[in-house]
Amino acid sequence: MKFLKTLELAGFSIMLLLSLLSVFVDFAGQSVITGALLGLGSMAYFLAGFFFFSKSPFASYKLSIGFGAFMGFATSIVMVGLMFRAGLYEGTEMMLLIGSTLVGMCILLGLILMLRSPEHKAYWRQTLIRLGVLLVVGVFMYTQNREVVMQRKYGDYPFYIEAYEEFSQNPSEETVDKLEQARQRMDSLRSH
Repeated sequence: MKFLKTLELAGFSIMLLLSLLSVFVDFAGQSVITGALLGLGSMAYFLAGFFFFSKSPFASYKLSIGFGAFMGFATSIVMVGLMFRAGLYEGTEMMLLIGSTLVGMCILLGLILMLRSPEHKAYWRQTLIRLGVLLVVGVFMYTQNREVVMQRKYGDYPFYIEAYEEFSQNPSEETVDKLEQARQRMDSLRSH
């Protein structure tokens, strides 16, 4: 069990680091790696949040599992938002806003419960630190709009940014072809 907790914390840290890097740099395979890790992390937290946030100091076992599942659900939504931001998908802001709000609610409830039962301070401190880091990253990524991220990552390739924005505003077969041509041109310039 200790190994799984350590693995979860290491994976959590790597996922957050990769999602932050995805806003500032573009590297080969970044979208695939970041998307896969955040997707797996999101599924893991959604399906097993009660396990990762278990040992909560509730008198009722059902309440403990329920609160752990809620924290896992909130974490999962933020991770989907981070994955959307890394891939520059539509709907990023909504996912990050909903997820960050739910994580904020978990933090608020955790603070109240920690103050009411100081004997469980160690559990709540560890949980609140993890949720706090996720909240900060989620809010930071929420503030980064797609145009700014595109400019940071692809500023050396204005033709690609232009094709991407045209595709975003008018997704048609013609704009898909233009975007693909711009992507190929950018890839050929990168390889030289």
